[in-house]
Amino acid sequence: MRAYFIFTSLALLIFGACKEDSGSPDEPNEVLTFAVEGMVCEKGCGATIRKELYSLNGVSSVKVSFEEGKVFNEIEVFVNRNFVTEKEVSNLIENINDKQFTVKFIGSKMLTDKDIASSLSDPGSRSAGNTHDSGVNASSRSFSFPNLTELLNGLIH
Repeated sequence: MRAYFIFTSLALLIFGACKEDSGSPDEPNEVLTFAVEGMVCEKGCGATIRKELYSLNGVSSVKVSFEEGKVFNEIEVFVNRNFVTEKEVSNLIENINDKQFTVKFIGSKMLTDKDIASSLSDPGSRSAGNTHDSGVNASSRSFSFPNLTELLNGLIH
């Protein structure tokens, strides 16, 4: 019985050590770029898209490039591909606000160590813990709601 226990322990140790490390979901290894149609403002639509994307395991940073009057706006999503696919990201965006947005996948790029360091130090990064222009803390540890009065006033004006 003791030999069986030792053999089983060694087997688990060996096979467990050989398992490929997929990293942390917050460690991006690829950036996915999408063209999104249907955005009317950066603070409302951009914040909603960011919030929903951060709910996906494997998304570490989201950069929204919004230009008033532009049909398609670009969104870059920094992901760990071991945890999330471009189809999952695309489907999530398309299902926000009763399918308000239309998404086209533009492409992807594998990240270098330098790219990863700059994405994690970016204010759009979930793990950076910095404050966005909208005053929303983007830390994965906490979330504070934006000032609703400012958001509503922005929609009216």
